[in-house]
Amino acid sequence: MVKNFLVSDYDGTYKMKPTVLDDLKKNNFAVQRFIDKGNIFMMATGRVFESIHKEFIEFDLKANYISCAEANVLFNNNFELLYYNTISKQDILKIKDYYKLLDEMIGKDPYGNVSSENIVEYNIRYKDEKSKRIFVENLRHNKLFAFYHDPLDPLNAHLFDKRNDKVKAIQFVATLENIPKNKIYTIGDGYNDLSMIEEFNGFAVKNAKYAAKFESLGVYNTVSDLVDDIEKENVPKRQRK
Repeated sequence: MVKNFLVSDYDGTYKMKPTVLDDLKKNNFAVQRFIDKGNIFMMATGRVFESIHKEFIEFDLKANYISCAEANVLFNNNFELLYYNTISKQDILKIKDYYKLLDEMIGKDPYGNVSSENIVEYNIRYKDEKSKRIFVENLRHNKLFAFYHDPLDPLNAHLFDKRNDKVKAIQFVATLENIPKNKIYTIGDGYNDLSMIEEFNGFAVKNAKYAAKFESLGVYNTVSDLVDDIEKENVPKRQRK
């Protein structure tokens, strides 16, 4: 029997904003059942290792694979490293004129350790909100770096290589697990989820950005609702030419 492969974004999708603990527990129960039936579940998030690892412990999350740092790091269910992508020194130097907007800029490895080698992310701190606006505007135009802002600390951010996205992480796992494309389902809420929503059997949650809903095959209240429909074989499939 061919496995189903479900990939969910975390913030705003699996864990809603504001957090509804009952929905989170329902998602956990549904995902555990999904995995127990031999299916594959992957959490795909922009968060870095320290942050998502803490959430897995705090909320007793379950997954076969965890893609984090905007798909630049991939772990198995024991948080053992499967692959990572680094930021080149040449690329980071291309934004050196903007360093003056930052109070700090620290290179870190896949596990979040401060490092000058194998740098997966640069953890940065803006001087103020104005500096943040200017720096983010530059990032959006240079197309070199993806970024994630700490929801609890607006002046703290993480920079990653933008040449990787959630689709590449999904394809890596699909090849590893020998899962065909028509058995891959995704769900998200934001712009960084668009590629995986468009590429696979993609869905959005009720609070998603308009663009995510527009590109999706349908909208679900929770991840657990999508799991239920996948198990019932009651979900639409993306038609390929």
